[in-house]
Amino acid sequence: MLLFALAFFATVRLVGSFRATSSLVEAKLGQIVRDAADIDVIFLGNSRAYRHVDPETFDRHTADAGHPTRSYNLGAPDMSFAELDYVVRTLETLGLENLRWVFIDLTTSWRVDPRNLGSRRVIAWHDLRSSLIALSLAADGEAAGSEAAPAEGTDAESPAARHVSNFFVRLTGAGYGRDATEYLLEGGAYDDPLAGHVRGFLPLTADSVGAERRHARFLSNASAYRMRIERLKHSARVVGSPGPRQEALLERLIGEATEAGIRVVLYMPPVASRTLWMSERRPDSPDYLYFAFNDPNDYPEFFRVSDRFDPQHLNASAARRFSKTLALRFAAALH
Repeated sequence: MLLFALAFFATVRLVGSFRATSSLVEAKLGQIVRDAADIDVIFLGNSRAYRHVDPETFDRHTADAGHPTRSYNLGAPDMSFAELDYVVRTLETLGLENLRWVFIDLTTSWRVDPRNLGSRRVIAWHDLRSSLIALSLAADGEAAGSEAAPAEGTDAESPAARHVSNFFVRLTGAGYGRDATEYLLEGGAYDDPLAGHVRGFLPLTADSVGAERRHARFLSNASAYRMRIERLKHSARVVGSPGPRQEALLERLIGEATEAGIRVVLYMPPVASRTLWMSERRPDSPDYLYFAFNDPNDYPEFFRVSDRFDPQHLNASAARRFSKTLALRFAAALH
C-alpha cells in the first residue's frame, strides 16, 4: 500500500508538471525560454502593465528613435511585489544573454489579495524569500493599503497563515498534485492562457473576459470620472514613497538586478493619482531610470473618457499610444 501511495504521488507530481500553461505567468516564462531568448526588455507589473504596454509598438518606436529593442510583456493581473521579486530572480537564472532592462510599474501592489492565496500561480512563487517578503508586508502596518477581506464563503484564516501554508504546499508539491489529478480525471486539455496575446500583451476590449459590464459601468458614470480628473488637474503634486520596509525591498531588487547586468526602469502609468510614489532623491539616482505619466496636465491624451476602458485602465487604442510615449521617453533618456 505504501509503495502504491508513493507511486501515485510521483505520477501526480509528474503529470502536474505537464500543466505548465495553467498559470499566465508560468506560460509567459515558458514562452520566453522557448521563443524569446533574444529579448532585451521585460515589462513587469499588475494589470496596468499587462494591459497597457504593447511590445510591438514599443519596439517600433525605439527603433525609429535609434535605440532598437526586442521586448516582452511579463505583466499579469494582481501581480504583487513578492511575485514580481520572484519573477525578476527567475529571469536572472534563465540565461537570457541579451536582457538589459526591466520596466517595473509602480502601481504593482505591495500586498497579496488573500482571495488569490492557494491558486497555482501564487503557490508557484512562494519560495522562502518571496514568502518572507509577503509575510513581512502582510504584517507591516506601513504597507500601502490593507489586506483585502476574505471573499464571502471563504475561511477567515489570516493572510500570514495562508502565506505559510502556500510555502509548505510549494515545498512539498502537494498543490500541484490536485491540478494533476483534475487533469487525469477530466482527460482534457486546458485552455492556453496566452491565446490572443502578442508577446505577452493583451489589451482590454469589450470582449475581454468579464470586462464588458465593467466598461459599461464606467461609461454610465463618466461624469464622475471627468470631475475626478478636473480635481486632479488642480491639486498639488504629492511626492511620496513606500514605507521604509518596502523601500528597502525595492532597493534590494534594484541592486541585485544591477549586479546581474540588468538595469531597472521604474514608472508611474497614467493612473488618476497625483502621488509620485518616490522619495525626492529617487529621480536623480544613477541606478535606474524613473518616469511618471500620472499627471493629466502633462498627458491629457491618456485621461479622457474616450481613452479609458475603466477608471484604472486604458483602452486598446490608448494603450498603444502609451506604449509609443513610453518608448520615446525611454529612448530620449538613453541619448
